[in-house]
Amino acid sequence: MAVMKLKKIRQQLEGANPPKEVRLRGFSDTDDEMDAFIAGLQTAGVRSIFFSTDFLNQMDEENVLKFFQALGDQVTTLEELQIQSSSRFHIEIIPPEALLPLRHAQNLKRVEFQDMQVTASSKAFIHALAKSMENHPSVETILLPNFFANDFTNTDPYVLDVLLTACATMPTLQTVELTGCGSHALSGQAVQLVSTRALTELLSLSRTLTRLQLSFLELEDDHFEALVTLLPRNTTLTSLALDYHNLGSRGFKSMMLAMEDNTAIKSLSLRSLRDIGLDGFAQVMLMLQYNYTVETLSVTASPSQQAEIDLYLRMNSAGRGLLRNPTATMNEWVEILARHSDDLDVVRHLLQEVPGLCNAAAFAASERRRRSSIAGGSGMRRQQ
Repeated sequence: MAVMKLKKIRQQLEGANPPKEVRLRGFSDTDDEMDAFIAGLQTAGVRSIFFSTDFLNQMDEENVLKFFQALGDQVTTLEELQIQSSSRFHIEIIPPEALLPLRHAQNLKRVEFQDMQVTASSKAFIHALAKSMENHPSVETILLPNFFANDFTNTDPYVLDVLLTACATMPTLQTVELTGCGSHALSGQAVQLVSTRALTELLSLSRTLTRLQLSFLELEDDHFEALVTLLPRNTTLTSLALDYHNLGSRGFKSMMLAMEDNTAIKSLSLRSLRDIGLDGFAQVMLMLQYNYTVETLSVTASPSQQAEIDLYLRMNSAGRGLLRNPTATMNEWVEILARHSDDLDVVRHLLQEVPGLCNAAAFAASERRRRSSIAGGSGMRRQQ
């Protein structure tokens, strides 16, 4: 893609219909043009800024610091910031102190750093990012997808703890995604990037978090058992994805037991490189007998096992949770059956779970036919 000069982007910002989203791919301008560009961002009311590390790679450190300072202090309308590394080794070109002004971006809602490398050399970057997010008044989403952690010889354990600790202090945070690349398989070594302490601190202190995705972070059974103690008390988390960790049978069983009584989580993902096997499948099915809330469940199962799991998920999605309501009326159940009449398996199982529903459904169908017949007869009499 051709690199658009800052001057041309600035001209668009100063036009009659300035863009609210700006994408930057490279930098080859003078310092004066950078100052004018920053002023254009401010006056145009830009809400979203996307750029690759190539944009920063061609700047000197002074301009990098100036640019980030503007994002925090001058572009007051900024709501979304996305930085994508064109090379996983480019994280070092962002001076850690450049991130600190982001704590002053009062309307910033979404922060995403894509394809970044996390090693000992980037520890200062993670700490600076955490400091910029600590108690941030407006950020709702933090995404670090596809980060790379291949230098296990020099990478400290729990290097992401400081970021999760900061997330626990954010009053508006709703989504956290930290997704590695499974690089432990490449190096033959494994370093836990998150401790049980930081994970439990996030879930116990956050009152707004609804979606948490942590993948390829070398979590162990101890992490999952720590989660189990928190899930019954956490009523805000509706989506939990913990994929491709060192989850053993002990941790998996603990998660299934905890999910039996959970009424908040609608989406759960526990995918791994290993099949859950017959024991794991039995634990999933037992959990689904008691859990009426979860509608999406991703585990590594055989096709036949997944088909049985999906049936319960479809029933939950249809409204099986009405079983928990002691005052539910037959009319409410009949409405559920009517809405999902094309899914015969769901209808059959709901009829089995609710005694008397079969007669009520037959009566409702008969009543609908009777009313339709009356309406049709009235129409014929009017024509005559």
